[in-house]
Amino acid sequence: MKKSILKGLVPIFAFLFAGALVSVSCNKNPQGEKVVTADISGVVVDDHNFPIEGATVTFMTADAKKEQKAVVTTDTDGKYKAVAVPSTGRLVNFTKEGYASSSVTIPEAKFASGAIELEKAVLIYSMAAIEGKVTNIAGEPYVGVTCECNGKTTTTDNEGTYRFEGLTVQDYTINFTDSEGNMASVSIVASDFVEFTAYPKTVVLSNFIIPGITYSEITAAPWWYGNNYAGGTGAFKMQWNHVGFLTAYPYKAVGYRNAAEGISLVSGPDNPGELVSYLYGRKKITAGNCYVNLCARCFRAYQNNPTQIGVGVIDLTSGKKIVNYLPGQDIYQGLKKMKGGTSFLDVEHNLFVYDLSAYIGKDIAFAIGVFGGYKRSNEEEGFPESPIVRILFSDKDMTSEFESNDLNATFSGDKPEGCSNWEGFTKANISSLTPNTGTSFTGVAGDATDGDYTAWFGTNHLMTSWSTEIKNEATTPLQDNTIFAIAAYNNDITRPTAYIMSRFTNPKKNLTLKVRTYGASPTYFRVSVVDLSNMSVTALPYTNTDAAEVGLSEGESGTIGLKHDQGTVNEPDKFATVKFDLSAYAQKDVVIVIGNHKGNNLSIYSVDLTD
Repeated sequence: MKKSILKGLVPIFAFLFAGALVSVSCNKNPQGEKVVTADISGVVVDDHNFPIEGATVTFMTADAKKEQKAVVTTDTDGKYKAVAVPSTGRLVNFTKEGYASSSVTIPEAKFASGAIELEKAVLIYSMAAIEGKVTNIAGEPYVGVTCECNGKTTTTDNEGTYRFEGLTVQDYTINFTDSEGNMASVSIVASDFVEFTAYPKTVVLSNFIIPGITYSEITAAPWWYGNNYAGGTGAFKMQWNHVGFLTAYPYKAVGYRNAAEGISLVSGPDNPGELVSYLYGRKKITAGNCYVNLCARCFRAYQNNPTQIGVGVIDLTSGKKIVNYLPGQDIYQGLKKMKGGTSFLDVEHNLFVYDLSAYIGKDIAFAIGVFGGYKRSNEEEGFPESPIVRILFSDKDMTSEFESNDLNATFSGDKPEGCSNWEGFTKANISSLTPNTGTSFTGVAGDATDGDYTAWFGTNHLMTSWSTEIKNEATTPLQDNTIFAIAAYNNDITRPTAYIMSRFTNPKKNLTLKVRTYGASPTYFRVSVVDLSNMSVTALPYTNTDAAEVGLSEGESGTIGLKHDQGTVNEPDKFATVKFDLSAYAQKDVVIVIGNHKGNNLSIYSVDLTD
């Protein structure tokens, strides 16, 4: 009985034993998949078929985790052998510092053989580099340009240079983008690498919308609040009476200098068809200032080889980076388009008129100057210079006014009631002033010197932030070389010899002047407000309670007498403080006018608007 039972158990034990043997040679991973092992060998070489010693060969899972199952390194012959690598480690990665990595995936079925010989792995040397430079169109290093190459990104340094490292020797395209959105690219091929470094040609990125200025710079340019600008520096006064100071306004110039008769712009051979030496800014164009009347002269260019002068306009309301160049007009020495120069010097002044009526109601950026592309003939010395004598933004072509009055020409047309004898004070002129958002203005010269006011660029000096109407050639913006001054040499107290004005929308409630005058007699000045809704002009009385102490008194025709000769840049508290009430003009669109009517110079230390 026992014998028969044991006999029956033998097949059962045999079955269980066989099952145990199978489970040892075919392990399963946690997912229940069968895992077999194999010995894997091969060789790693470079792209010249030389063996690579010390390359790392890593066997990893092919899933997202990339778990390492085995790691070996190559010997001096570039050979490797990994023993008992599980079939789960069939993703093989070959790496070596200085080389681009490589990988291969082994089909799982190959592990059944127990021994696998992989094909030769080739690693490409990746210590190559690309080094280059980016400049702007002026040839200057272009800093901060974004450079992209094969997924890698860098920016140009202070020298305009860039460098990419860890590359393989192959073809590449490098893309460049600046902060303005301007783009460029350069390509190199594998043969350009010499000793594993390639030096592509210098990239010139056109970052300027007009030569010398970017789109973001010109859209942030200071406003030209007024309509009347003159170029005389005061260093050598000619006969005309408008001694304005264009050097106080924003400029870019390939060639630039302060000439006696105005800021002088220089043409050159570069950038044909584009303004290369110019004044620039922003302006609100209305029906009252839609014509640019540009008065200039020229030397070192002649009728058979003229240079050109013109205007470039950018419509800031369009959002497009497009410059509309109004047609350039020839200018040369000997050209005479005005009455006859001046009565003091027989020089040829010319008037060039540009129509901006297409931009009425729009904010624009503009550049006024000379075009590039001038070809100098062999007998000529130097390039042409064009002193800019006057720029008037007006409601019409003012050719007839200049033909009649030469450089003394000013705005003509209807004037507000009571101001018929105020020079240039037309309704069109005052209503087309660009609104001023400032509240504090200075008359202190700062770093400016007589005849060169470029230090006022971008400042809140009265010469740049208020519109100036000056009718006497002896007037200068600097009294004692330190303080802004306006003169009064006539004896007609009903009209100002000179005045400054600025437009404000919803002005502050109070106006405060810090001023002084000179001599034993009072100087009579006037502060007026023009309500643009009805063109009424009101003379403001002062509100000082210390009037007698300061030296204030009431004068004729709404003027204020001031006898106060104290105050310097170093002693600002000694200036007379004169206060005015503007509360009646809240929420209104007004023009504030400060005019000097009779007496001596009125020096203005500051003008402040406060609540």
